[in-house]
Amino acid sequence: MVWLITALLLLGIAWFFTLMNRRAARENQRVDTGAAILDFARAFPEHPIRSLHVTRDGAAIFARLHDGRIGFMQAHGAQYACHLLELEQVRAQCDGRSLKVSFPGTVIPETSFIFRTHKEADDIMNWLKPDALPAAIDNSVPFENGQVT
Repeated sequence: MVWLITALLLLGIAWFFTLMNRRAARENQRVDTGAAILDFARAFPEHPIRSLHVTRDGAAIFARLHDGRIGFMQAHGAQYACHLLELEQVRAQCDGRSLKVSFPGTVIPETSFIFRTHKEADDIMNWLKPDALPAAIDNSVPFENGQVT
């Protein structure tokens, strides 16, 4: 009788840990854009974000900034590596929903990004064109803590 209770107890504990591991795996697959925004704001407080496009798998986020520049955030676990892209250093090719981007001269490897829709990939492609950046970025508007002063 003792062996039966011990076996049932061990099976119950194994079932509980399996259930918790499944839940943790589902939560790790979610994209936390809020954390990405906070990480980018800590890295570049003088560059407020205007819009975001997240890849289908959530591994990367492209951000259009207030002055027309492009921010790039790469997921590394619960943290994001944030980069401010120089358009002269970015090469991109769009093919439907996928976008192949290379970053010569940086530590970011050449990567293919897949978006949910082809419109998102086209938007990013348009952002990454060197002529999309305004000729003279107006840095005369002072920003403090993400607010115009």
